[in-house]
Amino acid sequence: SRGGTGTMIGRYGLITAAHNLYCHQHGKPLKYCNFYFGAVSANSCWYQYSGKFSYTVYESFQNGYDSRNDIGYVIFDSPVGNETGWFAWEAGDDYTVDMEVNHVLIYDSRRHLQSVTDVQYVLDSAQIYWNGWISGAEGGPVYIWDEGAEFPVLMAVYTSHDSNGKGYGRRLTTQVVND
Repeated sequence: SRGGTGTMIGRYGLITAAHNLYCHQHGKPLKYCNFYFGAVSANSCWYQYSGKFSYTVYESFQNGYDSRNDIGYVIFDSPVGNETGWFAWEAGDDYTVDMEVNHVLIYDSRRHLQSVTDVQYVLDSAQIYWNGWISGAEGGPVYIWDEGAEFPVLMAVYTSHDSNGKGYGRRLTTQVVND
């Protein structure tokens, strides 16, 4: 059994860390998975999906672990987003994202929004990083919230952390969100 976090970005689409779509126990990609939306415990969730789905992982991500390209897009056969809602997303160019990414919001393992500042963007790799990490949040959303905006906008996926306490995210690209 494996857990992970993801974010709906449309009626049929969910964005997550690619390693959440890989069975480490059996050494291969998942063929079946239950999805629990709004889970507050092992026995309580807002909506459960156990139907058919497909997914794509991007660029040089290899099954297993690679924080640089650890992003996957799940496509459900049914409009799950009609039950759960979904977030707006942004896939800006390198310059725009570099200028915007200095403050993000991340959900922690208790589903509370945490503010993270001093976020750095690595040009040409679509990777962001910051000091500090949040346990249990891998695959979860990383938002920007522009001044005056009513809602946050999804801009990356929280993918991993290292032994030095640095958190990593992989930003959305046009290829990912247009699939």
